[in-house]
Amino acid sequence: MKLSNLITASIISTLLLEASAHAICGNSVLDAGEQCEDGNTTNGDGCDDTCAIESGWDCTEAVFELDFYDEYLEEGQGANQWDPANGSSRTVRQYLNSAPSIFVSTLPATGVEATFTLQVDANSDDDFIGWAVGYEDDDFWNPNSEWIVFDWKQGDQGLHGCSPHGSGGGRQGLAMSRVTGAIQTNGDLWCHSGAVQEIARGTNLGYTGWTYYSVYTVTMIYNTFNVQVWVNGTQEFDEYGFFPGGTFSFYTYSQEGGVFSLVDPASGLYVCSEDDTDDDGVSDNTETGLGMDPTIDDTDGDGLGDFDEVYTYYTDGTNPDSDGDGLSDGDEVDLGIDPNNPDSDGDGLNDGDEVAAGLDPNVTDNDGDGFDDGSDNCPAISNPGQADNDGDGLGDDCDDDDDNDNLSDNDEITYSTDSFNPDSDGDGLIDGDEVAAGTDPNNNDSDGDGLIDGDEVSGGTDPIDSDSDDDGINDGDELTAGTDPIDSDSDDDGIYDGDEVTAGTDPNDNDSDDDGII
Repeated sequence: MKLSNLITASIISTLLLEASAHAICGNSVLDAGEQCEDGNTTNGDGCDDTCAIESGWDCTEAVFELDFYDEYLEEGQGANQWDPANGSSRTVRQYLNSAPSIFVSTLPATGVEATFTLQVDANSDDDFIGWAVGYEDDDFWNPNSEWIVFDWKQGDQGLHGCSPHGSGGGRQGLAMSRVTGAIQTNGDLWCHSGAVQEIARGTNLGYTGWTYYSVYTVTMIYNTFNVQVWVNGTQEFDEYGFFPGGTFSFYTYSQEGGVFSLVDPASGLYVCSEDDTDDDGVSDNTETGLGMDPTIDDTDGDGLGDFDEVYTYYTDGTNPDSDGDGLSDGDEVDLGIDPNNPDSDGDGLNDGDEVAAGLDPNVTDNDGDGFDDGSDNCPAISNPGQADNDGDGLGDDCDDDDDNDNLSDNDEITYSTDSFNPDSDGDGLIDGDEVAAGTDPNNNDSDGDGLIDGDEVSGGTDPIDSDSDDDGINDGDELTAGTDPIDSDSDDDGIYDGDEVTAGTDPNDNDSDDDGII
């Protein structure tokens, strides 16, 4: 290597080392070797104490420039005039009394704390100034749009068919609204109706208008699950729910002289937001920490999105049935019951069991008989007496077998048996078993052999055959005579007991005359 080249390489190396050595993280200047600079050395905000981008975060320079203008000119109201036209300044103006109009910037809003000022630099009209988050190109007309608008009206004014004293627009004060779908008429934005639905009105300024020439300093911390807003140091909004992400915008409607200035984040600093691969409103870091899948918006497939599991209902996003009651979390929310409580109405009966039984899990006493479902032996049918003849825990009014004899109450009517007595004929056999076996549940001696059916079953004889061993002698008579009713030759002499009786020999003695011959 030539000496001159060696010297040049040495100088460059020295300069790089000096630049690196003089890099100071947190000084609001992106020095050599730094990936980000957010003006602090705090960890956990995306840009760590070495000015490196943390895992699961995305950091971009806080550049506030015009992305695009948009306006809703459907009903003949005039166009807007935003200035500067190139959007390069951090202060913008909208001079004209125009149709609903929005200045959409390049500044990310999600996960960012922003401070800005707004004022009306005029002394005429009394309409809307404000800001928005999440507006995308042509969202005024997009049936699938969703964005958030904060609009502030100076005075009450009935217009577009809505009353200023109703629950919606035309009303003075500061409001936060969700826009879902395409705007149908200017009245949607004026009245906060149709596609525009109020989320909340400001705590202090909800019904108080702005004043001419006053400068209002607004600070907003915007996340997909929580939005907080302060005006001149006083908190106006602290709303929880799902809020769409996107960039920051300024907004006017029918009000000239609007002046808007972004104060913070300062130019040159970086703003960081957590990655959300599946766009479900829950950051990848949060999902990973909870054991959820950051690439799927419903990790456990229970019909309840991950955002609602984490931030709305506080359920287990990895368990489709968080409370173990047999119903999925999504089904419980659809039914209006608590997915974290297996007995939402506290009636002692599990929600899943109530639904399976056709009961309303939100009602403690479905049949209105004065007994909570869990302690009611017939929760779907009013039975204030709670009668339970067979003691099986099922009330008589809803028990189709009141005596638990395996014969339904309707069948008992058919057989003329007693539906409150399991053994109508008292023979030791329950009615249902008699019907199944072919014996008569109303006759304790079905075959008329002098033996009770239950005794025949226990003794091994046939309750529907009077001569079980077919020896010519009735079972009952055999027992009286001492012969075996299930053995046709009780004394094993080769002669049926019946024949012996007919012949006058002893069926219990194989040598009736003791002559030594059987």
